[in-house]
Order: sequence, then structure tokens, then C-alpha cells
Amino acid sequence: MTLRYSPLLLILLASACHGDGQPPADVVEAPDTATLETGPDTSPNTGQPPAGNEAATPAAEAGADADGDEPAAVQIINGDFETGDSAPWSFSMHSDPTSFTLHMDSERPFEGNFSARIDSTGREPWGGIRQHLADPALATGGHWRLSLAARGQGTSEALSVFSRTRGQSTRTVPEERLDVPTGDYDWRELSWEFQVPEGARRLELAITHYGTGSLWLDAIALERLGDLVKPDGE
Repeated sequence: MTLRYSPLLLILLASACHGDGQPPADVVEAPDTATLETGPDTSPNTGQPPAGNEAATPAAEAGADADGDEPAAVQIINGDFETGDSAPWSFSMHSDPTSFTLHMDSERPFEGNFSARIDSTGREPWGGIRQHLADPALATGGHWRLSLAARGQGTSEALSVFSRTRGQSTRTVPEERLDVPTGDYDWRELSWEFQVPEGARRLELAITHYGTGSLWLDAIALERLGDLVKPDGE
């Protein structure tokens, strides 16, 4: 028996059997989802992130709490040396690395179980500890106080302190010798006030043992006393 097909049916069958393997022109391929998830949300004309959609920086998030209160206080880390080691304090001396030594001493600390002891061999002029602080709260600047406890044995010069800030510019507050006697002296509480400029991002604090003998340090702390004290006329 001979099958007969209408011309319209033959055209439909031919269209179904023919193809080059490509999707029809009106089918859109699935987008690259990885690009969509990780790429920036850009404005159509500038290629830049749209205004008001920038993510907050870690520094901005850490600088104030959700209620807009003042930034948290900047704190010295391990200022009482109760960890039993000196970290994160760094230790340096003038030239010869054997001219000064630093170790944690459990004999007669000012408080707690340890103090830091710096011993001089007498071959170099100075050796000391310093700590670098990076905290968004520094950006407000202000009037600050460094406090510490110290005692000495056989010392020939007074200990000194200094600070350096980095931000839009670098500012160093010159060294200042604290009011301690030479020779032997028992624990005494000391303090030093200095200025941190607005816009500071990092603060370096150093305590230096000059001359001969041994110096013990303990209870090192940092406190913001108030706003910057500006010279008259500013």
C-alpha cells in the first residue's frame, strides 16, 4: 500500500529532521554564574560600583559600634608581661646585639607574676623595648598618657620614652627622660603625656634603658586623656 502525505506534512517532517546542532537564535545561553557572583555590581555607563553600594572597610567597622559611640580605647598588649614572654614587644639596641639582654623575671615584680628585665653589659649606650599599635581609634588623635612602673639596679642614666605616629604624615615626639634616680631604686610608678595628631593610623611607643645596670619594667598602660591640646592661637 502506498502512503500519501500532504505537502504541508512533508514540510513539517523535513524541518524536524534537519538541524546543525546549534540552539535556535532566540534561545539565550545560561550566564556564567561565577562571574555574576564574584564580579562587581557595576553601573551601565561608568563601569564603577553604583553610589551608596560600597562595602564598609574593616577599619570603619572596628572604629565605632552600631550605636555610633566613641571608638574603643587603644590598649597596650602584654603590658604586664603576664604571658611569661615579651611578645608583641620588640627588643633592640644601639649596635652590638649582645650589649643588652631582655628576659622575663619572676623575682619581685611590681604586680602579678612577671616583669621585664633589661640588663646592660656596658658596651653600648642603649637598649629598649617598643610596641607598634594599629587601631582605628587613633584617627581621632588626642592627648594621651603612657604609665609604667620601673625599678633599677646600678643604673647610670635615667630611662627614656618616645612615640612616633604614622598616618597622613609621620610625627615623632622627641625622647623624654623620666624622673628616676641613678644607681639603685625600688619600684616607682611613672607617667608621660604626649599628643597623637588627628588622622594617625599607627602608633609606636618605646621605652629605653640607657647606660649601665639593670632596669625592670611592669604595668605598662596607655590612656587617652582628652582631645588634642592645641597651642594658643590655633
